[in-house]
Amino acid sequence: MTTEPSGDATQDAPAQTGSRWPVGPIFSYDHKGLPRHLWTSGCVHARRALSRFSSEDPSDQELTAISIGCAIELLSKSLIAATSPALLSERGDRDSLLHLTDLGHLSAKAPTEVKTLSAPDAVAMAVHLHPSLTWRQATDSVVFRVRNAAAHMGLVDCDDLRSAVLVMLRYVDGLLTIRKADPAKFWGDDLASLASELLNEATTERRRIVAAKQVMARARLAALIGRLDESARSVVLASLSGQYASFMTDEQDQPHACPVCAQVGYLSCQIERGHVLRDEAGVGTGILRTAYPVDFHCLVCGLGLERDELQEFEFPTAIELKPDSDPVSVWLAKQIEDLGIRRSGGKAPVMRVSDES
Repeated sequence: MTTEPSGDATQDAPAQTGSRWPVGPIFSYDHKGLPRHLWTSGCVHARRALSRFSSEDPSDQELTAISIGCAIELLSKSLIAATSPALLSERGDRDSLLHLTDLGHLSAKAPTEVKTLSAPDAVAMAVHLHPSLTWRQATDSVVFRVRNAAAHMGLVDCDDLRSAVLVMLRYVDGLLTIRKADPAKFWGDDLASLASELLNEATTERRRIVAAKQVMARARLAALIGRLDESARSVVLASLSGQYASFMTDEQDQPHACPVCAQVGYLSCQIERGHVLRDEAGVGTGILRTAYPVDFHCLVCGLGLERDELQEFEFPTAIELKPDSDPVSVWLAKQIEDLGIRRSGGKAPVMRVSDES
């Protein structure tokens, strides 16, 4: 992702006339570079939001919520500025209007004090200038609701956040059509495919979340080993593959290849006990056990999947474990099983270890 200023960015020079738009301590844009700068900034926020919205990290969720609203506002203002930057000015503010009409040198205030349209008003103006843009005020304003909640109170509602991402994607898609811009250049190859999948109405909500998690995992993997040579990659992957952090026992964490990085991750499982294994004399010899996966975690690429998300991949639905042969556990389980059999009037089956399947 390119975050450095592009287009008409130049080093500051003294005694400038017209409007200059500062970006950091060194660069500033002349007036004609404002639409491009707004577009680039909006692109950065849109990419950040799309790449992080499925994260379970509260900080990532807050940044995503803020970036969604900022992306919509900045991209809308870029479209407006392409028609006339003066249209961005808040009504009645003289100094802001001077800056936005390339007369910033006559303003008594700095360009960072410019007062412009609010985010909702910027969208309304963009839609007025380009009626082909789709904006449903009653539902789409969720993008500003999630931004305000995160920016002012540090709050994020996950359902609202996911709805806001879809609104952002649809709105950006309309903007790209108007500008005749290539989605792959706007999003980058990996995020472009994710954006396309999320916009597909046939895609389920579960698939949308899993697709976003895959993109995040691939990005983490690239950051981890992307610049290493083959031998160094092998060393790093070997040191991390199969590592896990869990409070569960080894038997509850079952190793399985990660669908993103192909390294060893772990399925966290719930274990259920079955019948007591018995020998010919009816003596208990073990307890059948089955592990049912509920989560998957990979510490190499960071992929994390929960419950029904596992169904998007070829994970096992059940794993037969070695029978529990602890004498005390077997004796207690046999007593409970025999009690149930006597109450039902049945007969205890003879189940040998060799019968396990």
